[in-house]
Amino acid sequence: MKEPQLQDFGIQAKEYAIYKGESRPRHPGGDWIAFAIPLAVAIVVSVATLDIVSGILWGTVSFLPGIVVSVAVFEIVGAVKWNRAKAQLSESHVASQIKLYEEAQAAYRTMREEAERVQLEAERERRATQRAQQEAERARRRKLVDHWMSLDGLELEGEMEVLCRRLSYRVESTPVSGDGGVDLILRHKSGKKVVVQCKSYKSPVGPAAARELYGSMMDFGADKAVLVCPVGFTQGVKDFVKGKPIHLVSAEVLISLAASAEATEKGEESGTGQL
Repeated sequence: MKEPQLQDFGIQAKEYAIYKGESRPRHPGGDWIAFAIPLAVAIVVSVATLDIVSGILWGTVSFLPGIVVSVAVFEIVGAVKWNRAKAQLSESHVASQIKLYEEAQAAYRTMREEAERVQLEAERERRATQRAQQEAERARRRKLVDHWMSLDGLELEGEMEVLCRRLSYRVESTPVSGDGGVDLILRHKSGKKVVVQCKSYKSPVGPAAARELYGSMMDFGADKAVLVCPVGFTQGVKDFVKGKPIHLVSAEVLISLAASAEATEKGEESGTGQL
């Protein structure tokens, strides 16, 4: 809704200001004559009596009251004109137009306040919903993290095998014992070979496991190695794998990979579905 304007009701801003008592009407000459006549009389009397010492005193005394009288007359005349103008406006069609204008203004303010209230309430609901969704997502991820961290060695290896198959890898399991430091051997459709080692530790993996896996990667002639430990990795491991084809996979990465696999299964685009 457009805010009502004075001109929409044929009202001049000057008329509205006079009607609301915010301005008084001025007419060139009229008010100033009321001010100038008493002042001129005071000046004439003062000048006429300047030829004698007592006249100087009298002229000065008469001049000051003249100014006071002039100002008073000026204000009285202005007030009379103001009241007359207001009365004329009240009796004219302008008064009815002003009433319509003010009613339209009041309706506009009410509508705007209601719209702002509705908008504010909608924004509060949106934020509340967003917070609830974020909290639900955090709870879901915490549950998933807890799940991956709760797995023992064989369970972690089994679920990793299922996940890799969902990611379109061909998966080959190694013997439980004598696996050469490798739990899974993956082959990507591009022909690349990837070896995977799973560690179900309760504390972050240290550099020794990464060094062992790096040697196993060389032994198996693999293009890449993946070290899986849901609880994470020490800084020593992260420093060791820099510049090497070794991918570190924590619980958070496993969750992202599972989400990517799910998106792929639904026919959605996903760029995070590779180890």
